[in-house]
Amino acid sequence: MNAYKYDSFGPCILPDIFHLFSWLPDHVTLLACFGGEPSPVKSTVTKAIAEFRRTHADTWNVQKDSFTEEQLEVAV
Repeated sequence: MNAYKYDSFGPCILPDIFHLFSWLPDHVTLLACFGGEPSPVKSTVTKAIAEFRRTHADTWNVQKDSFTEEQLEVAV
């Protein structure tokens, strides 16, 4: 069960809230694909994605351009 804790996923998509690394949109999208899994995976993914949205809200207008339309539909 510990492998599915939020603490395990959070660092993967929250390395730096002021910079969006080129690999991050792919990682956020991949993680979001597991949002339909049963608990505890679903709740863990939901928390991690929500934290990503919260921490990137201030700069989202610029950072969203790093995501493709498909990635935005899946992840955000």
